[in-house]
Amino acid sequence: MSGQLVIIIIYILSLLALVYSTIKYVKITESIYLKSIAVMISIFSVVLFHSMRNQLSKTKYYIYVKTHEDTLNKFVEKIKSESNIFHMSSGERSQKSLNNFNVVYTRNDRNTSDNKIYIDDILEREQIEKSVYDDFRKQLISLGFLSFRINSDSSITFIVDGYLDDVYGIQYFDKQLDHTQTNFKFNQKNKIVDDWYIY
Repeated sequence: MSGQLVIIIIYILSLLALVYSTIKYVKITESIYLKSIAVMISIFSVVLFHSMRNQLSKTKYYIYVKTHEDTLNKFVEKIKSESNIFHMSSGERSQKSLNNFNVVYTRNDRNTSDNKIYIDDILEREQIEKSVYDDFRKQLISLGFLSFRINSDSSITFIVDGYLDDVYGIQYFDKQLDHTQTNFKFNQKNKIVDDWYIY
């Protein structure tokens, strides 16, 4: 955690330096020397601020995973043990899905034109216990995910937000599995901690 804390401190300091130097630049009216120093500090802070964005994003995910690690890992074990669910959304958005079916929560909302199916009918067809489905929904909502999907390489993608191909989140990939067979590049660049990666 110490390395991640240093990144946050540097990021905050660069932001403070940028604000301070900008204020000083505005206030300094006579000294060209001090103006030059203020400009240099501002430029340096902007460069540092920009260069740290990726690290700050990684730090954000690191803090999230570390503070929710036990809950995340337990949820992963539940998902792996429930073979009949390979994809589902939290149901918090207008587009609700389960195992690639578009679902609705009341029979009156069914619409054959857009292939929306009543959730209880899908649960019966897919042989999924309603209590399991409800538990998974609660877990997704409480952890702040829109959905999860089990991929062909056995990794599990948890989507935080986004639309269509422009989505982001985190991905679980068991270190005991063969990383060379995955479609996703599990490397140090996008690794958060242990079996968790930035998606």
